[in-house]
Amino acid sequence: MTPVPSESGVRSAEAAFTAALERAQSLADAGQFGAALVEAQRLLGLAPGHPHLLHLIGVVHAHVGNQLLAMKHLDLALQQMPRYAPLHAHRGEALRRGGLLDEAAQSCRRALELDPRCGEARLNLAIVLLDQQCAEDALRELDVLGAGSALDARGAFQRARALVHLKRSREAVSTLRAALAIEPRVSDSWALLAVACLDLDDLAGARAAAEQSIALAPQAAKGWYEAGDVASAERRYGDAIAAYAAALEREPGFAAAQYQLSLALLGAGRFREGWRLYESRFDPTLPSSGVPMPALPMPRWSGEPLAGRRLLVVSEQGYGDTIQYLRLIPLLAERGVAVELAASPELLALMSRVPGAQRATCEIEAAWRSRADFWTPVASLPLHLGLEADSIPAQVPYLRADASAVGEWRERLAGLGPGLRVGLVWAGRPTHANDFRRSLPWAHVAALGPQPGVHFVSLQKGPAAAQARDHTAWPLLAAGDACQDFVDTANLLGALDLLISVDSAPAHLAGALGVPVWTLLPYSPDWRWRRDEERSRWYPTMRLCRQPAPGDWTSVMASVAAALQREAAKAG
Repeated sequence: MTPVPSESGVRSAEAAFTAALERAQSLADAGQFGAALVEAQRLLGLAPGHPHLLHLIGVVHAHVGNQLLAMKHLDLALQQMPRYAPLHAHRGEALRRGGLLDEAAQSCRRALELDPRCGEARLNLAIVLLDQQCAEDALRELDVLGAGSALDARGAFQRARALVHLKRSREAVSTLRAALAIEPRVSDSWALLAVACLDLDDLAGARAAAEQSIALAPQAAKGWYEAGDVASAERRYGDAIAAYAAALEREPGFAAAQYQLSLALLGAGRFREGWRLYESRFDPTLPSSGVPMPALPMPRWSGEPLAGRRLLVVSEQGYGDTIQYLRLIPLLAERGVAVELAASPELLALMSRVPGAQRATCEIEAAWRSRADFWTPVASLPLHLGLEADSIPAQVPYLRADASAVGEWRERLAGLGPGLRVGLVWAGRPTHANDFRRSLPWAHVAALGPQPGVHFVSLQKGPAAAQARDHTAWPLLAAGDACQDFVDTANLLGALDLLISVDSAPAHLAGALGVPVWTLLPYSPDWRWRRDEERSRWYPTMRLCRQPAPGDWTSVMASVAAALQREAAKAG
């Protein structure tokens, strides 16, 4: 006869089981996931199907990267507790970790329907929204989460992430420093602080934060990656290369580190290694989702001999990038390659004039109907053509304006009187990731004039053109609206004596046309302008005007104004 346990014995067994479950939960909360899993699975053998054990095991599997096992255990628990909000919240976390962001958001929102006060669900929803690049929506969720009380370290970190996305970096720094004052040993928070400090051009603060992140977690890739960004911003390419390489040693699939390493190598003149890694720009896991890879019916060129074959070259990234690499089309034609170009509508007319190209189209259907044997992105041409830093084909012009249209512009500009005709572009596209550094406010440009013997012509387009609308201190001919495409812009540039421009497409176009251009560069410029050269290797008629310190446009424009005065005196 089986003895019947006494009531006190049952209570004692239940208390022991509860204590063991709490111990397993404490191990998981402390990040000891292996020990937590062993204890939870032991208990599950004693109580098969226990929903809270299934819940805990699912959460642990999610944290260690076993998303399928996580979903299996969480769904089994939900069969018994379908209205338990924390279960839906953790299911959302497991789905997010598995990359299923839409499904993750649904689970988190279901948790909040069941319990609007479920903080885990709201925090997980905010993280999902950030991963979906919806920073404003994420910030709203975090503000609800923090209403009436301070966010914990995890919440503060995610709020800072949202603020960095929104370029509210000063607030992000304040949020992170407050959180780190309470929990100073969070490596990821120090790494994010480095990002926020970099956005503010606080290079010393960024360097210290990256170093602290590495000190706390030397085997984590993130701190090394941020150290690479800091070194790049300080123009220490050797240190940047070493830091990005260290990040990749720790996380070989870290696409952003591969991409940034490629830029550092190219900036250091190590083209062979740099071009190979530059192909990582197509990785969809990059923070900016990578460069879109078109779907085309023909194979992508990977360096096979092309003599007697047809190649479709597809424009990509910014307009300036495409203009820079169009110099390579004649080299392909010289090798017996029949080249077709696929262009954006804004570039179509210009690319139709590229020497060596047989045709150009901006219609995806025409690209599909192309009889090309292979296709390639335009910025992959240097890799397959073996372009080295000391062998850049820099003969200009490799693009040409329409002679009659240039003549018409010269007649129109003659009405300004004798003197130099100087074009101005002070802002690039505002959607560019680094636009807040490369573009400058009109107030700095206004310091250029008035200049005796100089007539200024604005080629500025977009929202920034309005900054000069009320300018009356000296004459400025607004010609941006007359430039409907890049051929129009080329025709106007052909009638100018000089273009003064930020690092944007008109600067590349002027260089490709052989028009003198002074390019205004931030302290940490794009890789192609190198670190300290005064003349561009890519464009012989381009002078590089660099910030001496982060954000210092005043010194740049004072130097440009003095140089312009000398040019006017020589021409006078």
